[in-house]
Amino acid sequence: MKKWFQMVVAFLAVATVSFAQSVFVVDASGGPGSTHTTISAAIAAAQDGDMVLIRDGVYPEDLVVDGKGLRIEGDAGAHVRVDNIRIENLGPNQVASVGGLSSNGLDSKSGPNILLSNNQGAVWLQVSSEADRGIIATIQDCDDVVLHGMSLVPTFPINSRCVGGVCYDAVLTIERSTVSIFDSVVIGLMGDDIFMPNGTIGALTIDSAVWILGTTIQGGNGADGCCGTPA
Repeated sequence: MKKWFQMVVAFLAVATVSFAQSVFVVDASGGPGSTHTTISAAIAAAQDGDMVLIRDGVYPEDLVVDGKGLRIEGDAGAHVRVDNIRIENLGPNQVASVGGLSSNGLDSKSGPNILLSNNQGAVWLQVSSEADRGIIATIQDCDDVVLHGMSLVPTFPINSRCVGGVCYDAVLTIERSTVSIFDSVVIGLMGDDIFMPNGTIGALTIDSAVWILGTTIQGGNGADGCCGTPA
């Protein structure tokens, strides 16, 4: 508990001093006061410490942050939907925050629709899922990740992760990372009588440190909630 609290406080302290140097406003219809009509263009224009504010709308594009410390948020009261989310290659002094939007997960059958990878800096993620699609997520080689208010409940097949000759199907996979999860729900895919009688596990951790508070992690019917294995 103490370690988890210290991590969150440290994240908020860094975020407070680092963010909101410039604000880029994304509006798919190009409304008054907007600077871009696509999220990708706003991210390309932004620099470390900038904010990308997204107005109401469906954005058929991936949200990709590569090596930039940015704050990306849906506007207050807006329903913002994107496809997949990637945050990768943050340096040790960079902070990325994404919240107030939902993930479509259009490419989820070929891999996780949320991928956090190779981040030395801190990542804060608060993303919901569309009710008819669900979310699966993978976190790899990240030093400090906070998942807040997440709902990871898949409605589609999950790719297997094989370790030491044993294969696992998990909604949330955490590898070689330090992660805090709070006020979230992680539920494995429910099985059926034909293809997957036992469902899938909720979370798989590999050589990682994970702190959990106010969070439910459970497997689909007949499966474990969480499975940890060494690298």
